[in-house]
Amino acid sequence: MKLSPTRPLSRWTPAVLLLAVVWQVAPALLVAERAASSEDSAGGFRLVAKVAAGDSAATTQPAERNGAQAGTEAAKETEERLFGLGRHESKHYVLFSNHSAKTNRDLLTRLERMFDLYRRQTAGYSKPITKKLVVCVFDNREDFVAAGGHPKMPGIYRHGFGLMVINHSKSLETPFLHLVRHEGWHQYVHQAVAVGVPIWVDEGLAEYLGYGIWTGDGYVLKVIRPEAFYSLKGYVDSDQLAPLDEFLTRSSAAWLTRAGTPKGWGYYMQAWSLVYFLRHGDDGKHSKLLDSYLRNVRHGRGLTKATEAITALNDDYHEWCRSLTRSKGYEHFYEAAVATLTSHLGRAHARGQRFASAADFLKAARQGKLKLPAAGSDQWLPPSLLKEGLWYLDEMNEAAVRAGPLKLTLDKSAGLPRLRLTHPCEIDLTGRFALKSGKVRHVKVVFHKRPAVDLETSVKQYVAKRKEAEGKRKKPRR
Repeated sequence: MKLSPTRPLSRWTPAVLLLAVVWQVAPALLVAERAASSEDSAGGFRLVAKVAAGDSAATTQPAERNGAQAGTEAAKETEERLFGLGRHESKHYVLFSNHSAKTNRDLLTRLERMFDLYRRQTAGYSKPITKKLVVCVFDNREDFVAAGGHPKMPGIYRHGFGLMVINHSKSLETPFLHLVRHEGWHQYVHQAVAVGVPIWVDEGLAEYLGYGIWTGDGYVLKVIRPEAFYSLKGYVDSDQLAPLDEFLTRSSAAWLTRAGTPKGWGYYMQAWSLVYFLRHGDDGKHSKLLDSYLRNVRHGRGLTKATEAITALNDDYHEWCRSLTRSKGYEHFYEAAVATLTSHLGRAHARGQRFASAADFLKAARQGKLKLPAAGSDQWLPPSLLKEGLWYLDEMNEAAVRAGPLKLTLDKSAGLPRLRLTHPCEIDLTGRFALKSGKVRHVKVVFHKRPAVDLETSVKQYVAKRKEAEGKRKKPRR
């Protein structure tokens, strides 16, 4: 079933609380292919993409034309068009697309925020990118393939040229945006860090960032998607996760030969889970190891010590993988919803719009009556983002009915208004914003309470306690 803000679900039980939300934003599994660095140089590009539904297994054959040839062909066209696609620019990107002006503006804004995210991930060791990055968006496979794209892939990153992706929709749907974030990381890191980034960390970070949720003034990266969880669980249960000393030294060629196979997808799931573990496992205390590893790559230093430091966490990593549950970390989808709505509340407040309650704010948001920055402003947010935030809230509220409704309130006791979202099942968080010179400069979500184990367990415990309490009330007195 395809879920979207315009196609809501009918009813969801607490047992799958937030699973609907995750499915909405969960892109279809990406089966990635990558040529080794030497092949990148010779072939002119690398492939990372999903086999489209109904397609046969992905192949590893490169497209006929490489990046240099694409550049030569581009020179034959005017500066305003490439492969018949119109040119649109932002600070760091040149977008070639025939989508509507509204969709192109939306995508360019998201691309710029992606660039900011990549830069924060590599802060302290990345080098500046002096040339704008090229992204070509085709609306059909025929034109994509004619321009040099792979016939079985929805997108490719061509080293020395840029990204080429297909978007069959007139809007920007989640699988497409996941693909762009994933590929965009490769495009960025190969220029800002090094072309020869070891494959496990290159693909692991691409998936990790691809799963992130943009909220307007930041990203929520701690979400664990159900398709990622179930894939990883399958490999854990069948004892297919490799020891880290083997996994970290596995060659690009080994990845390439297994591309498009279940075993090959296992490589991607292990890479994603290892990056997630290093960033967030044990309260994030291993995150510096990942940064140190990438810093050594950037400066051409040996990786022996950095690899040994990560390998030493082998037992902790495998135990973390075994401990995951399907709703572990789902509270961060609540975080994404609150952060998105807070970004819009802050912008409306900066323009003098006041609300008596959260209900009044939501009513104005749904009716398109929020006073938000106009297109062209550095504070502008795509209308699609507000729809995403409202959709999250609606689906979470519908899913939570049996265990008690979500409650969104507007707290005006601290000066600037804050949005607070609560639910009986150990969910309590507040979104707040800061203004500087009349602009939203910071949005932060603070958890006051979160599930001790995972959200599903919390829901079951709450429902059980409520039934027990109801039973005691109904029991006749002697």
